[in-house]
Formats: sequence, structure tokens, C-alpha cells
Amino acid sequence: MKIGIIGELYAGKTTLLDALRPEPEKPDRQRTNMVVVKIEDKRVKHLAQLHCLDKMVFLELCFVDIQEGRAGSLAESMPDIKEMEALVAVLRAFENPRAPSPPKGIDPLRDLKELEVELQLADLMLVEKRLERLKKEHAKGLELDTLQKAWDILTAGTPLRLQTWLVEEARIMAGFRFASLKPLLVIINVGEEGYLNDKRKGLIEFVGAQQLPLLEICWEWEKEIAGLPVAERAEFSQELGLTVSGRDKLINACMDMLLIISFITIGAHEVRAWAIRDGTMAVEAAGQVHSDMQRGFIRAEVINYARFEESNLKSLTEAKKRGEIRLEGKEYIVKDGDIINFRFHV
Repeated sequence: MKIGIIGELYAGKTTLLDALRPEPEKPDRQRTNMVVVKIEDKRVKHLAQLHCLDKMVFLELCFVDIQEGRAGSLAESMPDIKEMEALVAVLRAFENPRAPSPPKGIDPLRDLKELEVELQLADLMLVEKRLERLKKEHAKGLELDTLQKAWDILTAGTPLRLQTWLVEEARIMAGFRFASLKPLLVIINVGEEGYLNDKRKGLIEFVGAQQLPLLEICWEWEKEIAGLPVAERAEFSQELGLTVSGRDKLINACMDMLLIISFITIGAHEVRAWAIRDGTMAVEAAGQVHSDMQRGFIRAEVINYARFEESNLKSLTEAKKRGEIRLEGKEYIVKDGDIINFRFHV
């Protein structure tokens, strides 16, 4: 899952990435604009231990710093944004003499509105281009109607994500990978003293009206903590009054925003967590493992990890002997933590 990080220059995007890196950067090692975060799952670890398997595969989130173009806008970066599953907007709400303030001053609400406008304008240009072609071809039908609806929304200054789309419309929209249709998480990057000024109320009201998830995190602190030896991190976090790390807050918020859950498979050599959208059917989940499993789907053998742990089971073999495994069909909606073995034939 790729998540793009957008924001103004000196908003703290690089600091955020540094705080997410698995180990501090060495002076002779060049930074990249991408960090892959493994989401370690105690359920996977426990099952691997019980089944005597050394290999564990966890879910991963890939965070990518979307660089602004030479003109200081996102226009040149739209091809990169299209490849993202979601976006994180980092807004500056801190003073720092090492990070020059923008000429217009520090104003996270203004910055967020400007980012939203850029995303919507890029979508509007794409919609207009496609509509022009469809009208030249005298096309009629759902695509034309859907794009006309998108044009009406964008020209009203509203992001596409706020609109409820019919299933057929959503399929058409998905093909264009519109920027303002992507889930968006807002992060206020605060300083050590907290929020910078009295504009916090206006920002929170705007974010609420836009139905956007919001986090307030001091990424400078998070970067310092990430650079400490593991044994010292908890103590330093406690001194700062941080009960949950910014890293964990960000990961949880992204998983919620993307409606991501996971199911688990236990193979001959590994225990693996698989990412799916909440509401995914068993036959679709099977396709995540292998296309043949989806094509030749017969049944899914299922036990949820919570039940597995509650019953004090030691293996799937024991679960079968005790009648704890359920057989589910194609339309079964997979639950978070389901341990699944797919029966299939091709």
C-alpha cells in the first residue's frame, strides 16, 4: 500500500520519514524519499511460534514523499500521486530558525486549502479533457454522466471524496485514479510548545466539515525518539508525556482511512498476513494469495484468531480435530484476524 506525503516546503515531511525509518540514517548513507514500514502483528508471531515456522510476513505500508515541482506546486507530481492509495497532508504549525518560514507566514489552514485546490484542479483538467473527447464522439451513457457529475462537483470547489458514488460510477472513477478522490489524512506538525497560534479552531472546523481524519504530532520529538537505543525510548517518551508513538498513531490512522484489515495464512514455510479492504468476500481474498485460488475456489476453512487463542489451540490440526474450523463459501465476508486455508481446484 503506497501512501503519498504532501505538504509545503519545510512542513516536516522529511522529519516524518526519518522518524519512520527502521534505523537512524548513517552519515554516509543517502536518504531516499520512501520508507517501508512493517506492521508487526503479535498474532502472526504467535502462530509462527506454535507451528515452528521461522518465516513471518507482515503487512507493509510504503510512505513516499511527493516532491513539489519547480514552480512550488504539485502539478508536476500528479503522475506520482496517481500511483498512491491514499495521501497524508503534513501542515506546519511550528517555528524553527533552521526552517525558514514561508513569506506569507505560518498558516496550516491556508496550506491545507491550497493543497486541496491543487488536487481538485488536476482532477478538473482530467475530467474536462475526457469529457471533450466523449462529446466529440457523441458518446452517451454512464461514463459521460459520471464524469459530468464529477465536473459539477469539482467546479463547485468540492473534492470528489466527499461524494457518495454508486457502484457502477465508482468503477468508472477508479480507472482515472483522481487525486481528490483518494483518502486524505491531515497531520498538524506541531512544535515542542504545541500548536503555534490561535488558528487551530478554524483548522479543526474546516477538517471536520471536509470529513477528514486529523492528527497533531510533534515529528521533531518522534525523530529524536527513533534515534535513541530501543531501551531508552520508553523512558524518554514518558518524560515527554507521549503514551502512544506518532508512528503508531500514523499507522493506525492510515489503516482506518484505507479500511484495511488482515487475514492470516499458515503455509509449509511461513505465516503471512494479507491486507484486504473491510467487506472483502472470501473468493476475492483468495485472489490476493494466488489467482488460481480465486479461479478455482471451492471453500474457505476459517477460524478467527480470537477464537483460536480463546480455545487455547496449539495448531490448525488441533483446531480441525476439535471441530473449530468453519467451512465458508465465496460470499463469506472475511473478518480481521481470520486464519484461512483456501480449498480450490483448477
